[in-house]
Amino acid sequence: MVFWSHSSIDRKDFGLRWNQALETGGVLVRDKVELTLEIEAVKEAAQKVA
Repeated sequence: MVFWSHSSIDRKDFGLRWNQALETGGVLVRDKVELTLEIEAVKEAAQKVA
């Protein structure tokens, strides 16, 4: 099975507040971080107890 998940977080919620102003305007790091996860799982066969 393969699962896909898309989400976003605010990095400031995790105490990440550093940033750098750019000469062209704006900032180096956005506050909103986009996450995309691809999770693959394989179910194991049940083991028999003797």
